[in-house]
Amino acid sequence: MEDKARQNKLQEKYEKKLFNAGVFYLQRYAASIDHFKTILARKLKKKWAEEETLEPDFAKGMIERTAEKLKGYGALNDGIYAGQLFRKFHQQGLGRAVIIQKMKLKRLSDDQIKQAEEDFLQEHNHNNEDAEYERAQLYFKRKIAKLRLPEQEEKAISRMARAGFSYNIIKSLLKTERDLPETPD
Repeated sequence: MEDKARQNKLQEKYEKKLFNAGVFYLQRYAASIDHFKTILARKLKKKWAEEETLEPDFAKGMIERTAEKLKGYGALNDGIYAGQLFRKFHQQGLGRAVIIQKMKLKRLSDDQIKQAEEDFLQEHNHNNEDAEYERAQLYFKRKIAKLRLPEQEEKAISRMARAGFSYNIIKSLLKTERDLPETPD
């Protein structure tokens, strides 16, 4: 009986600490639910596992309950998070392929990524090609504009390809930008 009471007291202590740590983390960073659970698991393993041994099922249950509680408060929402990430990466001028790759690294599902992209395109009245070209222009202005010499075209093409843009978009953008007069800084 004492062991059960001790276990409940220990559980309450850890859950409160874990909840507070989760709130503190979410105040500083945005996260998907799966990524957040990974962060909490790492925190449990690193910090509190040294004090006393935690059973894996016990720890997993605490993490699940904490994530569900924060999801209930609206602090964790994968749909909103995916939309914010997509918008951020679009503004950085990254290509669609790189955006998708980075969003997958944040543990977002293909459906969530697709929905975020569709919402963004609908919100800005774009189709995929227009949005991709707009991102290519942003990237070009920020990273490539100084490479205007013809012998540096290969370097510009490879940089933009690494940023996730298709060869056709790169070529049409370079052709358009080459035809524009150079503006002094």
